[in-house]
Amino acid sequence: MPSRAPSARRDFVIVGGGIVGASTAYYLARHPSFSPTNHTITILESTSIASAASGKAGGLLALDWHGESTTSLASLSFQLHSELASQHDGESKWGYRRLEAVHLEADMSSIPAGGDKKDPRGLRSWLGEDVGKRMRTRTLGKRETIAQVHPKLLTEELVRLSGAKVVLASATSLVFGKAVDGEEEKVVGVGITTSLDVKEVDEEIKATDVVLAAGPWTGVLASRLLGERIGGTLDVRGSRAHSIVLKTKGMEITPHAIFTNLTLEDGEQTEPEMYPRPDGTIYICGATDDEPLPSHPSLAVASDQHLNTLHREITTLSPHLANAEEVVRQACYLPVSERGRPYVGKVKGVEGVWVGGGLTCWGITLGPGTGKCLADGLLSSRGLITVANVSKLAP
Repeated sequence: MPSRAPSARRDFVIVGGGIVGASTAYYLARHPSFSPTNHTITILESTSIASAASGKAGGLLALDWHGESTTSLASLSFQLHSELASQHDGESKWGYRRLEAVHLEADMSSIPAGGDKKDPRGLRSWLGEDVGKRMRTRTLGKRETIAQVHPKLLTEELVRLSGAKVVLASATSLVFGKAVDGEEEKVVGVGITTSLDVKEVDEEIKATDVVLAAGPWTGVLASRLLGERIGGTLDVRGSRAHSIVLKTKGMEITPHAIFTNLTLEDGEQTEPEMYPRPDGTIYICGATDDEPLPSHPSLAVASDQHLNTLHREITTLSPHLANAEEVVRQACYLPVSERGRPYVGKVKGVEGVWVGGGLTCWGITLGPGTGKCLADGLLSSRGLITVANVSKLAP
């Protein structure tokens, strides 16, 4: 890959306004080689910033709950989350805080017996005495390795801090020219449209570098822009997940992320997760399903049946939550890679195209690190990522 002088004209176009796109824009703008005079950053987002999973996720951050291929990326990202919160008042702006993760097991179908005799975490104060007599708990992670954020607020703030231009449109095509060495095609522009019909092209915008960061739509996008031979190898798809956000009334909720293993009154077993937030709300999510990914983020819909089931599970666990205000009922699609690990790096076979996708439920945790890696590769003289070991995540 030929080296490029840092001061050369560069037009960075990031396709996707989620946590990866926002983080990439932020770290591009703060890279030592970024030139406000000669470099531009544009985010293409078809709906709105954080309109999909990055605006509907739970926001749990875990340092050491990751496989070998993403260990280095997770370590970098956890550190960056802490730095971002310190530098930009993340505690008040996007609810950053450290907390404990707890596994809670309870059998609601039998006579209470054998529960924890002590409740050092104070969970009974808001879960209720009934479940308190049934529950067994253990620590999954302590404050040193567990934190949380409000994903939508964080993503929106990173975009604002980046100074990137946000264009509400979809990428329909890439415009190519010949690279300097003549071996690979070089991106010179992006065709965009504001229509739901991605075959239409309203206009073309300049681009020397394109980052594909469209969450669960990354695979579809890559095939459309790069063709099946190159784009088809980026096999990111969507897995639908449902969630509810409740607002408690005058009840203090302890700062614990709770992963449950419940046996309901009818004997059904389920595993909803609860993430209380500093603003008094509780984010609750359940199992995913295989509902096909819609063609556009605005077309994503939730299943009332799944949401009603999730609400029933939680109110069975904690009757106190039965009277809580239901703020949001929603569904989003998690970006899942068929190969079982994310894609972070330069796309092979074409010059000027990079990808950050397939981060699954760890998108918020890994988002800042992924963005910093992409910015590092894009603006280093040799196109190499050195801030983390993401060699096993190469496209």
